[in-house]
Amino acid sequence: MSTSTASAAPAATRLVQAVIVRCDGDQRTSGLPPWSSTTIPADHPVFWGTTPPLASRLEIPIAIHCEGTQSTERADLDNQFVTYLNIDPVTGMAPIPWQAGTIGTVVIARKDRRPFLPQHFEALWEYALEILDKFGDRDGPPLSMYNWQAFERWWKNRKLDAAAGREGQGKPGGALDPDDDWTDVKSPYEV
Repeated sequence: MSTSTASAAPAATRLVQAVIVRCDGDQRTSGLPPWSSTTIPADHPVFWGTTPPLASRLEIPIAIHCEGTQSTERADLDNQFVTYLNIDPVTGMAPIPWQAGTIGTVVIARKDRRPFLPQHFEALWEYALEILDKFGDRDGPPLSMYNWQAFERWWKNRKLDAAAGREGQGKPGGALDPDDDWTDVKSPYEV
C-alpha cells in the first residue's frame, strides 16, 4: 500500500506593527532615524517580555526586546530613548543594565499584538522625560501622572502640538515623513 504525503503549504505568518529603536551606533552607521515603524512576526520573542513599570501603570501593554547591534564598542550600544521607558516610577531610575549603555537596538511591540506606532513610542518616551523632570524638581514621584487618564490628556495636547508644528514642514520635494504625522493617529488606548 502506498501512501502519499502531501506537504502542506506553510501557514501565512501574521505580522504585527512594532517600532524599532536604534542604538547610537546603529543610527550612525545606517543613517536611519533613531526609531521607525517595522513589522515583526506574531511569534517574535518580544511578546514574551515583561511590560516596563511605567507602561504597566499607564496600562499600555508593551514589551521590549533587545535585538543587539553589529558594534562591539560600548558607546555605540547606548539607547537613551528606551532607557526612559524603563524608569522605576518610585525612584525615577532605570535598572543598571539600561543605565550602563549596553542595550543596543531594540524592538518594542504591544503584548496584545495591536499596532504599536512610532508616535506611540515618541509620546511614551516624552512622557517619561516629563516625569523625570518632576523628579529633578525634587518633588518626589509625580503620582498623579501614573494613570491612563493623565496620559490620555497629555496625549491629546501632544497631538495638537504635533499638528501645529507640522504645517509647512516636509522633506525635500514636499513629501512628509509618515512617522512624523500625528493627524489621524489614535492613542495607544484606541488602537
